[in-house]
Amino acid sequence: MRALSEIRVDIDATDSALKELFLKRMELVDQVAEYKRENMSPVRHKEREAQIIKKRTEGEEKFVPQIAEFFEQMIEISCDYQEGVLGIKGEAFKYTPMTEKEFQNGVKKVCHQGIKGSYSYEQSVKYFKDAEIMSVHAFEDVFKAVSEGEADCGVVPIENITEGSVTQVFDLLNKYEVYIAHSECLEIVHCLLGSGTLEDIGAVSSHPQGLSQCSDFIYKNKYKTVQSLNTAVAARDVAKMGMKGVGAICSEINAELYGLNVLARNIANRNDNKTRFIFITKNPVILENANNISLSFKLKNTSGTLSKVLNNFSKHGYNLTKIESRPIMGKEWEYLFYIDIDANLGDNRTAEYFSSIGYLFDEYRILGNYKKD
Repeated sequence: MRALSEIRVDIDATDSALKELFLKRMELVDQVAEYKRENMSPVRHKEREAQIIKKRTEGEEKFVPQIAEFFEQMIEISCDYQEGVLGIKGEAFKYTPMTEKEFQNGVKKVCHQGIKGSYSYEQSVKYFKDAEIMSVHAFEDVFKAVSEGEADCGVVPIENITEGSVTQVFDLLNKYEVYIAHSECLEIVHCLLGSGTLEDIGAVSSHPQGLSQCSDFIYKNKYKTVQSLNTAVAARDVAKMGMKGVGAICSEINAELYGLNVLARNIANRNDNKTRFIFITKNPVILENANNISLSFKLKNTSGTLSKVLNNFSKHGYNLTKIESRPIMGKEWEYLFYIDIDANLGDNRTAEYFSSIGYLFDEYRILGNYKKD
């Protein structure tokens, strides 16, 4: 048996020869790309690719699957290179850099969904202490106010640790050309408020998510449930009715706002209940210490397209932390994908990479680059 050191010498020599052959092959691939550019030919040719694999494995008895995989990867590398050469490079993402303090001071009017006392209201007043707070009826009203310049910033929930993503917000990010400037997590501490005492309560009112997140407390006390538009509306209506038998599940901030008593605190099924809010602006800004890029994209409905995109990010060293898909309205069985990536466009390599990946998608848009804890 040969010594391992001797075998490794031969492997190194083989690798050197492979490198030279690989470089020679890529020079030829570069010539192919130029030919296809001039003749407007497609990059992929499935029949030829299949023929290449068949020819390279024909007559072989050993390592057949490995030979096939080797040339499949070679073909992918070649096609990726050609698509990069032929693909139309997107414009660099243009944004205004600023500090978090500059952002807070620059926002004079903030818009949120719900009334005073909602968790969106609580997040808004917590972060923007000196801004005018504007309450609207629906999430779409927030997006309209920002896109039309009526508000400088909109605050909307994007995901909850127990209930998952707020799908309507994802759809609105696609519908309106606004950008995510910042993200904050708010600890959701559900309380039971009422106009009487705890012993008076026989029914509770809240948003469906509030009721769901406090289902153990509700079941234990055998309360009837009443759905409300949101948690703050439940508190306001309970105060208006003056009925001691109905309580509201909401934030404690509503006790002072609507003159209610705090009957029980921290009644959610989980003690670590949190909601992530995003702050949207009409024009893109990137605050200091941004570490997350949100991207939306549409793909051609062909085999392997999503896998190719995800592999491309991985190959270039980018870590994906979230992926969502949403159906595209009016287009049967077509979907828009949303992903979060650990990255900062302030880095030159990242900025160049994201301005050159248009060929991977049918459509794509950078939704924002912001700090995400």
